[in-house]
Amino acid sequence: MPIPSQRQSLRVYLGAGCALLFVAALILSARNPNIEISSTLTRLSGGGSAQSKCDPHDLPGQLVLPPNFDDYSSAVNTHWEPLSGSCQSQLFAKQIRDRQSLPRKLHRRTILAIGDSIDRNNADYGCKLLNGTYTTIQPGHPYWPQDDIPGVWTPNEYSHRSFPAMCHVESIDLLLVNVFHFGLDEEEYFGWKDQYGPPYNTEMRVEDIAMPLMQKIGRKPDIVELSSGLWDLARFGRQDDGQLTAESTYVLRHLSLERLRWFSSRYTSVLSLVASHFPASQLFSRKLHIADDDSAGEFQQWWQVAGGGSDGNKHTYYFPSWRINEINAAMQDAIDRYNLDAPRRAVKWQMDTWADKIFGAEVYEKGNVHPHHAVTTVWLDQMLYRLYLA
Repeated sequence: MPIPSQRQSLRVYLGAGCALLFVAALILSARNPNIEISSTLTRLSGGGSAQSKCDPHDLPGQLVLPPNFDDYSSAVNTHWEPLSGSCQSQLFAKQIRDRQSLPRKLHRRTILAIGDSIDRNNADYGCKLLNGTYTTIQPGHPYWPQDDIPGVWTPNEYSHRSFPAMCHVESIDLLLVNVFHFGLDEEEYFGWKDQYGPPYNTEMRVEDIAMPLMQKIGRKPDIVELSSGLWDLARFGRQDDGQLTAESTYVLRHLSLERLRWFSSRYTSVLSLVASHFPASQLFSRKLHIADDDSAGEFQQWWQVAGGGSDGNKHTYYFPSWRINEINAAMQDAIDRYNLDAPRRAVKWQMDTWADKIFGAEVYEKGNVHPHHAVTTVWLDQMLYRLYLA
């Protein structure tokens, strides 16, 4: 009889070992029906509990809004509830607010969000939810990043909206940093807006604001989240407004393939630049959420003239769900293109699907486009889970 090789013997031993593990799991599960076989196997094999290895935000589930969620102390209980009972949220945001002991992996972490007012609000609301200290970084602040670049940031009552900002949660030394941009166009289309401050180009705002800001802070981001779309859709909508007549039906049609391909190409360029500057960070692209259009007219006028108010013309609603879905598709196309061409060992971009989890909560939006502060808790917990599981 031929003698089996060492490799064959190893296969036999491994197979027998796995069989014994499975039998042991069946015995334990039979004694206690509340124990799941999968979690039993995980513990027996020394891999840690299934709960510690899962992220509930990756699973199908439901957005849970607590009573009185307008109050921040109650809103922090907002969470994503998976349909599966085997992976429940640990409510990290609530633990931080309650000053509970958290895993060391969540201490001294930095999250940089480059985007629009949705991202700015996530930093602002997140600070209130976590009892942190929110700071708008203005000229004269030690971290002000623009001392050496041309252009003047003209101060007015709206300037703060596009200043960089940060939230520091002292209890765990968590830092949320926000850098604002005006969409992907390169022609200063919204340069007339009262909140505008140079530079306009998104890539320049990354290099002339985000990079020197992080250097002055003295920390490298563990997560970088990028987004664009609302300012781009507003630009498309204003351009379409200009083609309307008094007899026109005020409904925006689907975006053209030309516009979508332009967005994908521009977004790929920004993805590449951000990845090159932050090669060690987890990289996420925030998907656009569905906006509420029940009373869009008043909000819509803000995009027309400086300081808000009406210019006397009718306007379409710039953020219909079909256009948001099309921008999200172009965003995913850009991510796929970048990841396909990226160097083999480079960190890949992932889509942040927070928008999917808050679908339906747009009825509570502020200003008809800004998500309610309660659902920022879900965004915070998602980010904290990604740091925890890294």
